[in-house]
Amino acid sequence: MSFRLETYGNTLGTEKEFVKKIEKRHNVKKINEEDHKSKYHPPLVLLCVNATRVGTDTQAALREHPDESSIILVVLNHQPKQNVMQDPHSYSHVRHDNILAVVDCFFYDSEGFYNCEENDKAIKCVAEEIKTYCKIKKSKKEKSCCMCFG
Repeated sequence: MSFRLETYGNTLGTEKEFVKKIEKRHNVKKINEEDHKSKYHPPLVLLCVNATRVGTDTQAALREHPDESSIILVVLNHQPKQNVMQDPHSYSHVRHDNILAVVDCFFYDSEGFYNCEENDKAIKCVAEEIKTYCKIKKSKKEKSCCMCFG
């Protein structure tokens, strides 16, 4: 099962740790852009840094993907570890027809992507959404998501 990945804002490289964790723990694979353009159409995992206001940042990120039909939005909250909230509710600020899920993750300049329960839950949620999306495509026998059939 596969996904595409794009970032919006200065992630400080946190997408590398995100991809490493989701691939290792949940048996899903990030595909490269060449595979996506030539063969497959898995969901887009869009990592968006919450740098100003969550609604403003996420809408700006989503405007860059007007033709996407399946987006999993990961809001990267940039905050010191002692300020990590258990449920910041970014999903309540997002309005977009093609969103499969909205999850929150946490990181900071000096510490990178946190090893914390909130990030683990978010990664699990993203993996489950990818798998669900691929199963739906498979059940509809849509050939556009071949990587999902593995």
